[in-house]
Amino acid sequence: MAEISAADLAVAVEIVKKQQGAMTDEQRTKNQEIRAAGMGTEEAKAETMGKMQAKFVECDADGDGRLNFDEYKAFLAGIAEGFKSQGGHMPELSEDDKKTTYDIHNKASGDEGVTPLEFMANMAQIREAAKAQA
Repeated sequence: MAEISAADLAVAVEIVKKQQGAMTDEQRTKNQEIRAAGMGTEEAKAETMGKMQAKFVECDADGDGRLNFDEYKAFLAGIAEGFKSQGGHMPELSEDDKKTTYDIHNKASGDEGVTPLEFMANMAQIREAAKAQA
């Protein structure tokens, strides 16, 4: 698993900023609360990771352990639904932004497709870069 390049990280951060900009302060705060609750304790983190893994398996239509672009889009939709079911808000990414983020994840993976571990590691890098620019 490779690091996301600085150029790709900059692109991903801009997409995150665009998505964040489509939400109200109240919606962003609620999302932060949901993320904090889901990662606040080891038990909560394990439950959150289990849900993510289950959604990944559900979306991995061909069962190869890696998400292709269509599976990735289904996975993103599932994550959004999970947030919404908890009162959160997740603006829909454009098709271009979905493709761009998939390509960034895919490039960092070193192989075709994205595993759950790669997705989580990449998202951690993107969130940290976005926080650093906030």
